[in-house]
Amino acid sequence: MYFRFTFLLLLALLLFPATARAYTDTTATPWYSRYYDKSLEQKVNNLDDTIVQDIPIPILFDISIGDFSPNFGVPRSGGRTHEGQDILAPIGTPLVSPTDAVVTYIMYGDSAGNSVYTANPGGETFAYLHLDSVNPTLAVGDVLHTGDLLGYVGDTGNAKGGPAHLHFEMLRDVPTDPFPRITRAFSLQEKMKITTNIYKGLNLLHAKLLTEFLLDHFEDEFLAAKQQGITLPDDIAAVLGQTTVASLSIHESSLVPARDLTIGSRGEDVLALQKQLLLANVGAAAQALADVGATGYFGALTKSAVLEYQLAYHITPANGYYGIETQQVLSPETHDEIPAPKIPIPEP
Repeated sequence: MYFRFTFLLLLALLLFPATARAYTDTTATPWYSRYYDKSLEQKVNNLDDTIVQDIPIPILFDISIGDFSPNFGVPRSGGRTHEGQDILAPIGTPLVSPTDAVVTYIMYGDSAGNSVYTANPGGETFAYLHLDSVNPTLAVGDVLHTGDLLGYVGDTGNAKGGPAHLHFEMLRDVPTDPFPRITRAFSLQEKMKITTNIYKGLNLLHAKLLTEFLLDHFEDEFLAAKQQGITLPDDIAAVLGQTTVASLSIHESSLVPARDLTIGSRGEDVLALQKQLLLANVGAAAQALADVGATGYFGALTKSAVLEYQLAYHITPANGYYGIETQQVLSPETHDEIPAPKIPIPEP
């Protein structure tokens, strides 16, 4: 009986080799390219057949070409090699799709952490690993357009304890190097439009937290957009540019903040400091601050204006930090007693 069974099995393999090969080909299909839902498969098939060769950096803010180096193929423990591109960014930075795409998998793994897989044009799959969190409105089968929110940069999975970063993979049966194809950052105009879309659907608390995070980390980009006349997201615009020199009252012009202030400080004391810097108007940095107004947030622009003021009035240390030395000099009376260099204010 055993001999007969073996003989029949060998005969079947000889007579039907194509069937055996077809089965092998099916199982060889990478898991991320297997779609178990017909509607999902149809959405993937509707993507363009042509690969998008040049894509923007998926991380929305504070990353430019030249800020990261290629690390695809770098040796890893256990004889592995690195199969993607790592890009460092502050934890919580928005991460968006660099092309039109379809969401195919959302999962958590001990190694990959929170991760999103998308089908992309030309039969490719993009993978985004170690996310702090996935966009809670994202679902498998969602059809994405360039700039749609995937989630936020993080350090989940085996990245825990290390620097927050995006592990970005391009897959088409086998991993390929993403680095040569990441050729630009999103433009300021694109960033403002994308951020406006991110705010849609957020409740008041999440919108407030997002605004604080974005201004804590990327204030300069929003100020640059404002100076270029680009429309800001409403929540950001509500915080930036609320006070100008012309709007200052006599009472406000006499207020001098009494506590130390530095990058990341916010509140009424920062607002008072900015108003004094606007009134002093000692140079180009003060003018740049005047262009956006007093906001109550101490960012890079305010630090530059403080440093400029310290240099103009020979305050030491001149480091852009607002402490007791600067506090003792900063007052309208001081401005009258110790004239500092001014730059002309252009006529409106």
